[in-house]
Amino acid sequence: MARASYIDPRVVESFADGVTISKALARAARADSEDGRQLMVERAVIRLLRRAAR
Repeated sequence: MARASYIDPRVVESFADGVTISKALARAARADSEDGRQLMVERAVIRLLRRAAR
């Protein structure tokens, strides 16, 4: 892992538990713009982190 990178441990734990944002990535791929794609992915990551915090 690069030293300048940070991956929240909840992302790794969620992945190990089989929880991903793959559906959101598929939807984002069909978005009309790059900004729209990025917004969809960012929202999905935030939802994942919130769920993992519970």
